[in-house]
Amino acid sequence: MEIPKLDFEKLKPREIAILMFTAAAAVGFAYYTFEYEPQAKRMQTVDGQLKKVESNIRSFRAAIPSAAQIKRTEKEIDRVDREITQLEAEIKAIKDDMRGREVDVLDELRREAELNGAILESVTTKEKTVTRGKVTYKEVSLILKIQSQYASIGNFVAALEKMPAVIALKGMKTFRKEGILPRVETLINIELSVL
Repeated sequence: MEIPKLDFEKLKPREIAILMFTAAAAVGFAYYTFEYEPQAKRMQTVDGQLKKVESNIRSFRAAIPSAAQIKRTEKEIDRVDREITQLEAEIKAIKDDMRGREVDVLDELRREAELNGAILESVTTKEKTVTRGKVTYKEVSLILKIQSQYASIGNFVAALEKMPAVIALKGMKTFRKEGILPRVETLINIELSVL
């Protein structure tokens, strides 16, 4: 059996339409299978990778501080540096005050009492060594017996703050005694810290 040959010139319009539809379907199927599907798979892969990259970029942006945050941090560091410098200066001043010898401080106390019209009758001292952390210093407890007017005692106590030493006022008692009126007798307990 012989297959009849197809004569394109004798085709009816219906057969031409079927052939064109079949040819278009074949071309469409070939395009879809060999071009569109692989391209779509590549696009899905690229989209997945793009999402991962965008996620990584968001993570990096969240981790990296902004310029405003960096400036705030720099300002905070500068402020803390200034505070540290100020504290170091204060510590140095306190250490310098503590380096004074107790004899020099006693002379200064005697001079201050005379300037305020008070008479320093006696001084009783007691020393103890104190260690706090890495610093060792002496605490010298002084009990001063002073005769003066009331106002002179106030001036003397106020002058203690200006002394070149670390002094703490621990107590003060004032007595009226008949033999020394209008003066009063005052016992002042101060603590002197010396390196």
